[in-house]
Amino acid sequence: FQVKNSITVTFADLQQTISALMPYPELFCAVQPLLTALLPLLDGSVNLGRHGMGHMEVAERLPSVSGVSVGAITQVLMPQLGFLNTTSDYGVDLADLPRELRKKFSEHDGAIASQAKEQVVKQWLAPLVRVLQGGSGCVQVTRRGLMLSVPALRHRGMAAAARGNVFLDGTLSREDLALKLGCSLEDICVVRQKIPATPNLEIIQVGDVGRLGMQRGGDQMKRTGALSRYFREDDASTRLLDFKNFEADGAWWRDSRGVNDFLSVKTLVLIGTPCRNLFDLGAEFAIVSGRFAADDDPEFKAFVHRSVLSEIHQAIGRLRAHRRLDESLRVVLVSNVEMDIPVRQVAAKDLTIEAAGKVERAKIAIEGAILDLKARGKKITQQMVAALTGIPRGTIAGYWSLLIVLLESLNSKTNNFENVSEVDSEGNQAISGVLNEMADLPVDELLPSLEEVFFRWVKKDDWSAVWDGVNAGAQMAILQGLSLVVPEKILVGVR
Repeated sequence: FQVKNSITVTFADLQQTISALMPYPELFCAVQPLLTALLPLLDGSVNLGRHGMGHMEVAERLPSVSGVSVGAITQVLMPQLGFLNTTSDYGVDLADLPRELRKKFSEHDGAIASQAKEQVVKQWLAPLVRVLQGGSGCVQVTRRGLMLSVPALRHRGMAAAARGNVFLDGTLSREDLALKLGCSLEDICVVRQKIPATPNLEIIQVGDVGRLGMQRGGDQMKRTGALSRYFREDDASTRLLDFKNFEADGAWWRDSRGVNDFLSVKTLVLIGTPCRNLFDLGAEFAIVSGRFAADDDPEFKAFVHRSVLSEIHQAIGRLRAHRRLDESLRVVLVSNVEMDIPVRQVAAKDLTIEAAGKVERAKIAIEGAILDLKARGKKITQQMVAALTGIPRGTIAGYWSLLIVLLESLNSKTNNFENVSEVDSEGNQAISGVLNEMADLPVDELLPSLEEVFFRWVKKDDWSAVWDGVNAGAQMAILQGLSLVVPEKILVGVR
């Protein structure tokens, strides 16, 4: 059910429109302030940021167009399509010729497309002026250009013209259908099939990895990778569904609706929050509701939330659990979205320690060191460690600074490999592999080995980069070993 049409306006489209208006001085003068204000938004002069500009911000940058005639713009820029009628010079319309003759006189598609691109002006200025004058629609600017959304009235008009309508949709909400139709909730009668119980289906949610949208940090990638490996090892039939930019067995929207590709799957892992582009949702909300909403608007947030839940419910249904009552099935949702159905909440670290968060790893390691100290019944001093390992006390003091750097690295949100050359990166990865192997060593062998790696092999500036490549289990073992040379009161403070 389409409620909007979208028009993308580029800098080239703006130039073409300016050229088409110049022969009409009076009209050109009327729209010149608007065209001038659009230039820096489309030629790259203005920093649009990652997400671009929403309707309210764009509207504030543009001048008033209250005196501009939409009808005049439409008439002047109306496309002239006479070039499509290639027999008009002979006094005959191409459409009137027999089919066989039409083929002979028709231009090739490529030639027609090229001619259309040069001669036909994109119809965007009149709709934009209409929106800026208060008409229904929405305007936004992204790196792709100016995104103009205007009402698509065809479907709504068909529904309004009918005496009655039946909409078949498994997850469309009554509220959203009312917005699309422009009617009240009382005008919609909801009829549902009785949903059979599916005690064979368990729904698990891992919510502590975050929202997991299209933009993910390096630690999130590692944690989702660890969870994927865990479920694949636990159940060979496991399939992953994620955004198409990430490696998975299926993609949101493409494979999460109306397919039966997972009928032999017993574990379906849904990764990420399937939220459409917020600009697109904002434009749709503006058209169906008649107002522009901020991101924190409660009605808009509910509108977005219903859209997300609709996709998740569709994906859960891909297992067709009601048809497989004799099989034990599970759906795992890796997202922090608030669900509207009962789910079993599970922390990532409780499934596999490799999926623990960076801060969690540090806490686990430090708490393990404190427990170890208490189990021994005495404090391990630097003198004791020096006697145990044969390492000078001065070197052991250096472990304190190493521990601080590694803990800071775990709390950092930046990617430690961003400013590392390809050669250095390969060397650091090799050293990270060595540290993975060393993690199982007893403390009297581990500490001297750490001294050699961090104080002799690696520059201090590269400590974080090397550490970032060490797996979670090895990180915790190394942190616990280093923690043994730090006074317990400091460990408690760090924890």
